[in-house]
Amino acid sequence: MAELQSQFLGELRIEIGGSHIFGETPQGRMRRVDWFENGSFRGPGIQAEILKGSADGLLQRYDGVVQPNVRLVLRTDDDCHLYIEYRGYRHAAPDIMARIAAGEIVPGDQVYLRTALFFGRTAKNTRSSTARSPSASAGANRTPRSTRSSKSSETAHDGTGALR
Repeated sequence: MAELQSQFLGELRIEIGGSHIFGETPQGRMRRVDWFENGSFRGPGIQAEILKGSADGLLQRYDGVVQPNVRLVLRTDDDCHLYIEYRGYRHAAPDIMARIAAGEIVPGDQVYLRTALFFGRTAKNTRSSTARSPSASAGANRTPRSTRSSKSSETAHDGTGALR
């Protein structure tokens, strides 16, 4: 069987604006939805900024596995819109998971991380609509019950195999 060939696409950096904390659910120990304030995706063939509205519906299961469920909308430097969706599983020893949650970079061989990525792209100069439906704009200024301060996303790839 031929070995899988891959190449570095870029580094995704996300700044979390805050979180809606749902707490314990039947599916897991903790569910939260992080909304992204801003961020970027930079690599040899791409320069893009994360647009508002992007978020991660994160589930921490009872067995300690964390399941990200991320939806991103980006605008590239050549004015295209890029949609990225990824879901996955992340698990490591409790001390490693605590280091990741604190924003520390850990070696990739200390973490089990599997994700499925999906991409979509618009043609150049296609503008996304900023119009909101009445129901969406009604809650736009609500303050979440529980928030946390801005910090980098819990998982980032630095191009060397290390995870943040």
